[in-house]
Amino acid sequence: FLRSKMPAGSESSFKSFSAKVYSPNGKKVNMRVSASLSAGRIAQLEGATAIKVVGATGDWYKIQWANATGYMLKKYVRS
Repeated sequence: FLRSKMPAGSESSFKSFSAKVYSPNGKKVNMRVSASLSAGRIAQLEGATAIKVVGATGDWYKIQWANATGYMLKKYVRS
């Protein structure tokens, strides 16, 4: 019998918030299918694009943008 426990700070207790894409070098930032640099790209977002952060895992935020849900590195998100 295995019981799955959600880690502290997991999405079940995550409070979503509005944010913007941060692009320090002016390049577009990748929105990915999963929380991995090798994951497929859903879109490339311009700096200052409005997004909604709905979860977090490691160095990644789970985000929503234009009816799509994906992942972006936390260093490219500003609230």
